Amino acid sequence: QRRDFLGGSGDPYVKVLLQTRENRNQTIDIARTRTIPKTLNPMWNQDFIFRVDPTKHRLVFEIYDQNRLTKDEFLGMFFVELNLNIPYESAEQAMLTREYPLLKRSVLQRVRGSVTIGFCYLNPNSSSPATTNPTENENAPPQQQQQTDSGFVLVNHESSTTESVVPTPEVPLPRGWE
Repeated sequence: QRRDFLGGSGDPYVKVLLQTRENRNQTIDIARTRTIPKTLNPMWNQDFIFRVDPTKHRLVFEIYDQNRLTKDEFLGMFFVELNLNIPYESAEQAMLTREYPLLKRSVLQRVRGSVTIGFCYLNPNSSSPATTNPTENENAPPQQQQQTDSGFVLVNHESSTTESVVPTPEVPLPRGWE
């Protein structure tokens, strides 16, 4: 609520949307940070992994203030074009860090502030930063399945139709949710 920010606190979180560059209304995948309670300067320090084509995709970051009784309040947004000079993660090269000013969705909104974010590409052909984990699937050849520090399993296979890397649930979905 606005009084959160007038009173000096908020409960911010971020939605990260992977979208196509041509049709910006088409969202391919969504991730969400945890909510940081009672702060105006949150540090999420969370990793998200998306399978992207830098020439066809972009990331949209939407920041919200979580409200228990009313609709969450939009605080601002920014875009990251993935065809920029983004480095691959390695011990020799630091993660690219940039500051983005927050943008508004409509003319009537009042938005202020900025977000600093670090990002890099994971190299699917190396075992760094992820480590090979052949016990997950004994049929997977080495270098094709990797466990990241974030708990995601990266599977590199030629016939994949999956647009993002998402942990699979152990419990089947309820009927009609498939």
